[in-house]
Amino acid sequence: MILAALALAQTTSATTDVTRLVRQVRAAYATCKTYRDFGTQMIWNVDKARTKTIWGEWKFNTTFARPAQIRLEVSERKGASRWVSSVLWTIKKGQGSAPAQIHFGFDGSVERVKELRAGFASLASLSFGIADRVPLLLAPSKDPFDLLDEHEWKVGAMDKVRGHDCYVLRSEDSSVKLWIDKRTSLLVQIHEQNDVGGGRSTLKVVQYTPTLNTQVQQNEFKGPVPSGKR
Repeated sequence: MILAALALAQTTSATTDVTRLVRQVRAAYATCKTYRDFGTQMIWNVDKARTKTIWGEWKFNTTFARPAQIRLEVSERKGASRWVSSVLWTIKKGQGSAPAQIHFGFDGSVERVKELRAGFASLASLSFGIADRVPLLLAPSKDPFDLLDEHEWKVGAMDKVRGHDCYVLRSEDSSVKLWIDKRTSLLVQIHEQNDVGGGRSTLKVVQYTPTLNTQVQQNEFKGPVPSGKR
């Protein structure tokens, strides 16, 4: 009887910890005035012997100012020194939500989107994520659904990542892990592992270096920078 009561108390406490941590993360992104990050994404193929080989590599940077001004640039490595960049940026009109445009680096086309969520989805399809992670936590949406809604979470052991003391959330099946800065409640790392059969899997590692509430200028929300002016 006592053991059952202790188990119930521990389960309730763990659920409360997850709920509180998820709420803190959402609040950090939803209430900030401005946000910046830069980061990397690596996707690895992992064979039966647990040997990893790089499948794809990306770098990205985000600038955001409330209520809905954003610029997200995602660049994919295409060779030793060549990167192909795609950019989503908003065009401010009045005080309401800003329409957005996307420059697709692979074919040079520009697409205009009325809702940011559609823009994030388009850019995410090119980058195997990135655009539908942090940006959906930052920008308002009529139909909110983000990374934190995708799984049931458990709280793991505290960890240190690149100097950050972090809480760790892991999905029930442990295929996804989130490292959350204890001080800021911002994401600093994501691992996503997928079983592809035959003892093989893929591992996606996304690392963020974020800052909150620094000064942002209106002219930062612009389209792609010509390659000769970087």
